[in-house]
Amino acid sequence: MENKFGIVLTKDLPCWSTFIEVMERRNLFVHCNGVVSTQYLTVCSAEGVDCSKIKVGQELQVGAQYFERAYTTILEVGVKLAHVLWRKLKPDEMPTADANLNRVALDLISDEKYTLAQTLLDFATQFKKFGDESVRRTLVLNRAQAYKWGGDEKRAREILQAEDWEASSEKFQLGEAVLKDDFNSAAKFMKRLGRGGSPTKEDYREWPMFKVFRTTTQFASAYREVFSEPFVEITPSTPDKSPIDREAAKVTLQ
Repeated sequence: MENKFGIVLTKDLPCWSTFIEVMERRNLFVHCNGVVSTQYLTVCSAEGVDCSKIKVGQELQVGAQYFERAYTTILEVGVKLAHVLWRKLKPDEMPTADANLNRVALDLISDEKYTLAQTLLDFATQFKKFGDESVRRTLVLNRAQAYKWGGDEKRAREILQAEDWEASSEKFQLGEAVLKDDFNSAAKFMKRLGRGGSPTKEDYREWPMFKVFRTTTQFASAYREVFSEPFVEITPSTPDKSPIDREAAKVTLQ
């Protein structure tokens, strides 16, 4: 693929050696019942995989921890590969590509897969062009929240501080205020944005960005003022009488 498209695909890819090991282990399970071969050791060692404790004839297993790492690695490589080629071959589809990457990252954040979301959103910052400025700022906010919810508050604030949010629309300023825990300002932006656009009532209920803000008195007061009803958290024991379509819940700041 590198030769065909004239583009380097494995540069700055720290998980590459792990990806190779996963592929080689897959080959062992398919062809050798999981028994280590000379080829497995040769290929993995050439890619920097530590094989010092693995011997020819040994039977490899896949535990939960290994499976999680393999899944994460395959998803990371697949998404990165797809987007490098997509942006290279279909530059006119850049807005669609941006939205796709943002949706994948937001799904990971919603599933609390913060490390992988961070990795993909760090990757997105390397792009020199975006479909539009709105999508770029959305990716920045999602990158900041991936670090925040992942426990790295300092990195999240660094990402936010690198942007001039006053030059952006109020919905982005709302996102910055929420992620900085400035809930008084967030409530003011929420009231000014009102109920006619984005974020919608469902967005306030579903977006992971608002998960802490939703628990505050500032949010409860602003929500009541904007939507003329109290905010009620939906829980499994209190089923939603008006189910929100899952795809609608994936909508991101645009």
